[in-house]
Amino acid sequence: MEAPPGYLDWAAAVVAIDPGAASSTGVGMEVSALKVMVAGLLTWIHVNGELPMPPDQPEIAFVPHAELEQVVCQKGCDVLGFSPDDASDILYLDQSLDLENNVCHRSILVHELVHFMQRREKEFEDESPEVRNHWREMEALQIQRMYLGQFGRRLFIGPNFSSMGLAYPYC
Repeated sequence: MEAPPGYLDWAAAVVAIDPGAASSTGVGMEVSALKVMVAGLLTWIHVNGELPMPPDQPEIAFVPHAELEQVVCQKGCDVLGFSPDDASDILYLDQSLDLENNVCHRSILVHELVHFMQRREKEFEDESPEVRNHWREMEALQIQRMYLGQFGRRLFIGPNFSSMGLAYPYC
C-alpha cells in the first residue's frame, strides 16, 4: 500500500531518545548528556517563562533536514525543529544541530520545549487553531529570545517566522 502524499514514516527516519535507546543520539551527543540538558532547559523555561514544570521529558528525535522540510513545509525551507500540535510527546530536530556547542542551535530546542510545555498545560486551548498556534508561537519566540539574550545573542525573525542567518550577535 502506498503512503498518502505528504506522509512521512517518522519511525524510519528517527533516532529517538528514550530509556531503551543506545548510548548515543546519533548526532554526537550522549543520551545522558541530552537528558541532563533537557532537564536544565525545562527548569529554565519554568522559571523564566512561567510555564508549569512537566513531570517528564519529551522524546527527542533527530531527523534529516529533508524530512523536516517535507513534513513542515512540503518544499525547501529553513525549518530546524518541529513539535506536532497533537498529543505526542515527540520533538523533531534537524540532525545537523550542535546542541552542546552552539547556543543558537540550543535555542531551537528551547523553542520546541516551550511548545511541549504549552501542550501539556493546554495553553490557549479555548482558541481557534489559528489563534492558538499564533499565541503559542509568539510565546515560544519570546522565551527563545530571552534565552539567547543571556548569551548576548539576538533572534532575528523573517517572513514565516524563519531566522535569517545573520552574523553575530544574531542567530
